[in-house]
Amino acid sequence: MWKFFKDFFIYGFSSVIGKIAAVFLIPIYTNILTREEYGAMAMLISVKGVIDLVSNLNIHSGVARDYYEKDIDQRTLVSTGFWSILSLSISVFILSILGRFFLLNDVLGFPQYEYSFILVLLSVPAGNFVSYFAILTRFKSNRYYMLPDH
Repeated sequence: MWKFFKDFFIYGFSSVIGKIAAVFLIPIYTNILTREEYGAMAMLISVKGVIDLVSNLNIHSGVARDYYEKDIDQRTLVSTGFWSILSLSISVFILSILGRFFLLNDVLGFPQYEYSFILVLLSVPAGNFVSYFAILTRFKSNRYYMLPDH
């Protein structure tokens, strides 16, 4: 039972704190940013969510699915996941950087936020790797009590 509470605090509670912090930051954002800037920020956050889906294709779920399989080489599985996420993230980043003028002008309609858009794009590969390594850490800590007895 202690292990459950410890894992909940590490993995569950930390994500809850981030969501609570976002709620408390809304009044600060609305005081500092204009309506247009706040709308642009919300739109960039939404765009980042879509780009995140495309840039990692939930490869970590595939790794999680096969990680504890009996005949799987875990090192090969983890490295394949790593290189897949690396290549996808960098490809999406490069394509988005090259198409940023089209995306900002024609799709989103706010070309004045080019630098903000570039910062969002830079956070995509970083976020994918943080997520992937967090999941690998969870696998490593669960390894000893998830494996079947011999």
